[in-house]
Amino acid sequence: MRKPPPRATAGPSIDYAAARVHYQKALEGNVPSAGLRLGLLLLDGWGGPADRAGAVQLIQSSAEAGNRAAQRIVSAMYFAGFGLPHDLELAAAWQQRAEESDVAAVAAADSLPERLRRHDYEAELAERWFELAAENDYRAGLTATVASLAQADVESNELTLGSQWLENAAAESEPNAQWLLASLYLVSPQFQQQADLIVQAHTLLINARTGGSYDAARVIENEVPGVSLEQAADQSLTSPARSNAAYPDAAVLPSGDLQPKPYRTIYPLYPRSMRIAHVEGQVVVDFIVDPTGRVRRAFAVKPYQTEFAEAAVLSVNQWRFQPGRRDGHPVFVHLQVPVVFQLNQPSEFNLDGTPAIQ
Repeated sequence: MRKPPPRATAGPSIDYAAARVHYQKALEGNVPSAGLRLGLLLLDGWGGPADRAGAVQLIQSSAEAGNRAAQRIVSAMYFAGFGLPHDLELAAAWQQRAEESDVAAVAAADSLPERLRRHDYEAELAERWFELAAENDYRAGLTATVASLAQADVESNELTLGSQWLENAAAESEPNAQWLLASLYLVSPQFQQQADLIVQAHTLLINARTGGSYDAARVIENEVPGVSLEQAADQSLTSPARSNAAYPDAAVLPSGDLQPKPYRTIYPLYPRSMRIAHVEGQVVVDFIVDPTGRVRRAFAVKPYQTEFAEAAVLSVNQWRFQPGRRDGHPVFVHLQVPVVFQLNQPSEFNLDGTPAIQ
């Protein structure tokens, strides 16, 4: 991977410390959603010190007060064992409460469709915010849960609760849930013999990839001659994506004006059709680095080959940066970076099906 070129433009800074104060005041005014939002700031240390225990308590309180986004997040935390004990029964119970809250929201907004659309948007935004803030540990918890469900000796009740939770989450078009459910169908001995579920797994993977799931794309592209889709799915559950090493000073950000600096870049998935045809290429990806160092609005700049463009955008969406700063404050920064596809780049499987990762 080449480093981003120096060309960049900065946008307005975000004062998360002021946001903490604002949400604290709103919380004292008994605004349930304020607890959720303040909790999300505490979770990742935006605007002040990180406090996972305090974040979990605030999110739980917001869930108890009826905030459906918080209820879904609490359900996910129990499922993944992130911030709360791993408990599939409580995960299912909170998921049910969130669904009941959805029904209540629809009934209350029957004559106010605009309010309902805004409510849906805010709930989706909060859930996405949580996933970004908790990404490493949360994703590891999700993957570990599904890997345990795929074991041959898993208890029937656990498998039922876990698969139903994933099915409900996947029905909400949640890409991670779609990828994990597909992997469970493909890897679990209890599901492998059910032809209809294997067909569903293919559809789920395609939908998840379309929704931006890098892991689903890994499974699809790693199904090469000699490697079954089941083996590729198992690889995605047991081995992390190939990544470049973090920069040694990734956690150090001196004051002053700085351009974003990547501390994690993920190798792009080489499209199977292009690898077999021995085609190499390059795609310029345009994107924004937000004040938390995450990538937003990535897209390929024309001209490009479609297969390479999709893989390049999926890859860049996984990158993480030291955020750009203006006068010492994190800001939105616009960047363009070339993503190069070379046939000798690292791959999880060789063309003959031999695992490249040992």
